[in-house]
Amino acid sequence: MNRIDPDRLTQLRAARGLSRQRLAESSHVSARQIARLEVAEEPVDVRATTMSRLAATLNVEPAVLAGEAPMPEDLGIADAQPVSILPDVLAELRKRKGWSRRQLAEAARVSPQMIERAERQHGPVNVRERTSGRLARALGVEESVLRGEAPVQPAMPTPVQWSITVRSAPALRLAYELVERRYGVTPKDLFVLAPALFTLLAELSLEWRRGKLEQAREANRTLHELGESNATLYFAKDWYQQAFDWGLATEAASIKKGDLLGREVWDEEGMQSWGFTEDDVTVTPFADYLEELAEKVDRPDMLRFRDQLLVHQGLDVWGANPYAVCSGDLDEIAGGSRHARWALEWGNARISEIPEELMSEEAKERRADWLASKLEDDVRERMEQREALLERIGRSLARMEADREGE
Repeated sequence: MNRIDPDRLTQLRAARGLSRQRLAESSHVSARQIARLEVAEEPVDVRATTMSRLAATLNVEPAVLAGEAPMPEDLGIADAQPVSILPDVLAELRKRKGWSRRQLAEAARVSPQMIERAERQHGPVNVRERTSGRLARALGVEESVLRGEAPVQPAMPTPVQWSITVRSAPALRLAYELVERRYGVTPKDLFVLAPALFTLLAELSLEWRRGKLEQAREANRTLHELGESNATLYFAKDWYQQAFDWGLATEAASIKKGDLLGREVWDEEGMQSWGFTEDDVTVTPFADYLEELAEKVDRPDMLRFRDQLLVHQGLDVWGANPYAVCSGDLDEIAGGSRHARWALEWGNARISEIPEELMSEEAKERRADWLASKLEDDVRERMEQREALLERIGRSLARMEADREGE
C-alpha cells in the first residue's frame, strides 16, 4: 500500500490547486521528495508516514495515491492511459542525436533503465503518456512519430554545440536554487527560456511606454488649449510647448528603436541644466516598468527590487534595479536564523547540500544550526560589523529626527 503512483500524485496536487512547495508545507514532506516522486517513471515505495501525510493533505485514501483505487469523482480526473511507442523509432531518433541511452534519459527526464527496456522490445511498448511526451520533446519530434502514426522525417543537420561559462556571485546562484525549489525549473531551463522571457518583458515595457506617451500627449493637448484661451498662462504658451513637443517626439523615436534603457532620450548636458540629478545608468524606463509590474504582482516575499545583496557581491543588473527572489522561502529554509541565512547568501552552504532529514518543518531548528555551522568566521565577523554599523546609523538618524521635531 505504501507505493505512490507519480501520475496520481501530480494530478491530485494540480486538482487541489497546490504547488509543490505548498503541498510540502501542508504535508510536512519535503518539496525535493515530492519533486522526485512526481518525475519518477514507475510507482515509488515510500514510508507509511509519507503516504499518510500526502494522502491526508490531498484529501484522498492512500489507495488512490497508490493507483489501486479510482480517482474521486468530484475532481473530474480521468486515469491516465498508457500509449504505445515503437522501439526501433525510439532507437533511430536517439542515434540521430548522437546520444547514449543515458543522455536521452537525462534530456527527457526519464530513467536510463526505461530507455533500455523500451529499445530491447520487439514490438510496440506501452509507456506513460507523459513519458511519451517527454521523449518526443527531447528528440524534437511529434509524439505521433514515436507511436508510428507519422513518418520519421529526414535527419536535420547536426548543429555545432557551444558552451558558455559565467562566473557570478553567490547570491545569484542562490537565486537560481530558490527558483528551482519554488517552481521546479533548473538553471539550464532558465538559460533556454531567457531569450523568450526577456523579449516578452522588453516588448511589454515598450507597450507600457507607448501608453504613458499617449497620456502625455493628451495632457499636452489640454495644456495647449489652456494657453490659447488664457493669455496670462505663460507656461502654456508656444515657447514652452516647443520643448514639450520635442520631448514627446524624442520619446516616440526611442520607443520605435526599441531603446529599452532610454539612452536615445538622455541628453547629459541638457538634463543637468534642468536640474536632473539622475543618470541613464541608475534610472531606466525598463527598470521603472519592472518595478511597476512587481507592484501589481504584490508579492514582496517572491520578488522585490532595490535589494542590495547582488550589488554588495559585485554584480550589476542590466537595465534594472538590484533584486531578490523568493526571500520568504529563504527565511523559511534558514529557520529565522541570520547566521543560517548569511551562510546561504554568501555561498558557504547551498540548498542542495542540506541533508534530506533536515528539510522538514519539524527539523527547522536543526536545519538552521547545520547551516550556521557552515558560516565562515570571516563572513560572520564582517556581517556582524556591518549590522552594528547600520544599527548605530539608525539610532543617530532617529535622534536627529527627534531633535528636529522638538525644535
